[in-house]
Amino acid sequence: MQWLSVKLGRRDDYGHDRTAVLRPREDNYAESNPKPEDVLLVIEVSDSAVAYDAYDRNVKIPKYPQTGIPEVWQVNLPYGFVDRFADPDIPQADTAQ
Repeated sequence: MQWLSVKLGRRDDYGHDRTAVLRPREDNYAESNPKPEDVLLVIEVSDSAVAYDAYDRNVKIPKYPQTGIPEVWQVNLPYGFVDRFADPDIPQADTAQ
């Protein structure tokens, strides 16, 4: 496994609490890091209910479709469920436990 950085904008750095499913590419991203259009799905992992409700849902999640990323799953560890956000439904979520 290799770690790649997907730049969403000039100032967007969300840390390493997410992973992405990328479109297959012949060079396996050896020549350049993925761009938002290469991302099929972002999976965010939240281990704090406070951060999940406030910052993640209201700031981070809405930025993904603005950059062309079509789907985000947010795994909420404290409550044991996954919210699925799919453009154009953001900020509404489908929840699965």
